[in-house]
Amino acid sequence: MPPVLDSVPAARRWVDNHLRPVADDIRRTVGLLTSELVTNAVLHAASPVTVTVHRETGAIRVEVADESSQLPTLKSYGEDAATGRGLHLVSALADSWGSRLKEEGKVVWFELGDRLPGRPATEEATAVTETGDADAVTDRVTDAKVDATADADAGGAGEPGTSLPPLLPMALLGAPVALLLATQALYEELFREFRLFVERDPGAADSIHGRLLDLVEQLGTRFGGFTTGADEDWRRAVDAGQDTVDLHYRLPAEVGTFCVSYDALLDEADAFCRAGALMTLAASEETRCLRKWVLEEIALQSSGASPTPWARSTWAQRLATQASAD
Repeated sequence: MPPVLDSVPAARRWVDNHLRPVADDIRRTVGLLTSELVTNAVLHAASPVTVTVHRETGAIRVEVADESSQLPTLKSYGEDAATGRGLHLVSALADSWGSRLKEEGKVVWFELGDRLPGRPATEEATAVTETGDADAVTDRVTDAKVDATADADAGGAGEPGTSLPPLLPMALLGAPVALLLATQALYEELFREFRLFVERDPGAADSIHGRLLDLVEQLGTRFGGFTTGADEDWRRAVDAGQDTVDLHYRLPAEVGTFCVSYDALLDEADAFCRAGALMTLAASEETRCLRKWVLEEIALQSSGASPTPWARSTWAQRLATQASAD
């Protein structure tokens, strides 16, 4: 299916048609979870989506494949967030679910009922059950990417015939967990609404909506595979309820140029939100300052600068000055 939102109800109808002999309550659950996975693929992968249904007596398995290598993670946004609940729904309603990398992209799957025979060994070993650890799948299936990153850092190559760029150590030190979660939730909601805007008006591809979405897609495609270790540290910090976390990356130097462009486009997007043209609220001063610190740190460190912890940054000091003035 094409990466448009019309594919979501089309996928749900297609799956429902193939499950006619199944009980209505099971069909409704499968349809709901299929909608969640296809929506994520359409909004975040921006590539063609393939839905596959496997059905045997007592078991149903749905797989949603796309061309993005960015594996899904459970989000821990606040109760008032307008986004980030899709995978929690899958985790709550499916008997098992998970994801794996494929040659070009990934597959996200869920199962209801008995486990289907013939699942790849890597999935058997890392299946996520409703009482299991949702990080297990991501930890195991990203091993290949971790190995490729290590090869690049050593000046080697990943797959035969390809060479990966040299990687530079970068870090976000003392990142405030709660504020970073709020910032992620805000901009994820914004990207979702921008995607809807572009689908309603294809001529908007050259507007701030289209330009920002294009850059987000490029960032995910070029750099998504290099953040595995930091992503795992981030999830542990959120789960543990930490106030701050140090996130360490090894990224290609070119990421700095992307971060500068990204920051400028997000300034435009914030102005667009402040004008009241969207349902998404404009970024607060706190989320704006944190976003600028993150992108500025990556851009500066890509040019050889040393990390500046959040608490000592000019952005944190600006917030402190404003708070004392109030």
